[in-house]
Amino acid sequence: MRKGAKIVLGVVVAILIVIGVALFFVWSNLDSLVASGIENYGSQATGTEVSVGSVRVSLRAGTAELDGLTIDNPRGYQSDYALKFDRIRIGLDIGSLGSNTIVMDNAIVDGASVNAEFQGTQSNLAQIMDNLKRFVGPSKPSQPETGAQKKFIVKTFRLTNGKATAMAAGAKRSIDIPDISVQDIGVKSGGVNGSELARQILRPIIAKVLEQARSEAKEKALETLKKKAEKTLQDKLKGVKPPPPR
Repeated sequence: MRKGAKIVLGVVVAILIVIGVALFFVWSNLDSLVASGIENYGSQATGTEVSVGSVRVSLRAGTAELDGLTIDNPRGYQSDYALKFDRIRIGLDIGSLGSNTIVMDNAIVDGASVNAEFQGTQSNLAQIMDNLKRFVGPSKPSQPETGAQKKFIVKTFRLTNGKATAMAAGAKRSIDIPDISVQDIGVKSGGVNGSELARQILRPIIAKVLEQARSEAKEKALETLKKKAEKTLQDKLKGVKPPPPR
């Protein structure tokens, strides 16, 4: 074999070794890479710190499991966190992983804890939704999407066993979150970006919690007004002397 051919062959072998090492590193560290991506991208989208306890990805089985995904509060709120998901199970369409649009057949959240904290007319959950809206932003003709941008489709999203706590003016109340199901996220548009996906998933959860929290707050306010009215009426009746007997 000529010297030049040997050099070329050596270079090719070296490149293959580097590629093999790189692929092995990515494969063996896939879980931590996914966790890091969720934490970094999620924190940018929500405007708060996002952390995940553990991630398990099986490309062969087409599944991913996340435990302990936590979204912290915006600044100025006192509860330990805004939202925490115990376990998220995702079924992946393996054939879509190499494309620009990743398809999730299902995303199931089992066990969600939500702290809805109210400060006057503001709340931590509403602020997180505002942050997501700003991060997604309106589509701008001057900034077309690039082909390299990853999009997502979720055919079925479901949340079960959710619970929430509403806190306002020093009072705390527990709220049950009804099971939530959302179908065909991103299907009509050919996929949504990561922050829009987060917004569409969090929106029904936050909406349900805020709706129930406000409903209970109104009921409590009406109950308080009723008690005050009854007490006022009783006080007035105490000062009224009964008519003398005939």
